[in-house]
Amino acid sequence: MAKLTEERRKAITACTNVTKYIRDTQFEVRPMQAMMVVDNFWHTMGDKSMIDLDAYIMWARKHGEPETQISFTVAHDLSGAGTRCFLPRSDGYAETLEEFMKESKEA
Repeated sequence: MAKLTEERRKAITACTNVTKYIRDTQFEVRPMQAMMVVDNFWHTMGDKSMIDLDAYIMWARKHGEPETQISFTVAHDLSGAGTRCFLPRSDGYAETLEEFMKESKEA
C-alpha cells in the first residue's frame, strides 16, 4: 500500500477547502461541478498548485481582500489549468501564508 506523503495530505485538504469555497461563495455551480473543476486543476497542475490556491484564499481573507477579487483569482487559476504557458496567480502562496502565520505568532 502506498504511503500518504505530507504534501499529498495537504493537497487533499486543500482540494476539499477550495471545493467548499466554490460552493459557498458567488460561483453558480452545482457541488458535483465544483468538485470536477477543482479535481481537474489538481490533476493538471499538481499538489503544490492545489496547496498554493488554498493558501491564497486563506491569506487573502486574513488580509481583508474583497471577496470579488478572491473569486476572480480562484476562477483565473481553475479555468487556466492545462493552458500552454499558464501561470496561476496563487503560485507561491503556501510559503507566503506560512511566513505570515509565523510572524503573527511572534508578534
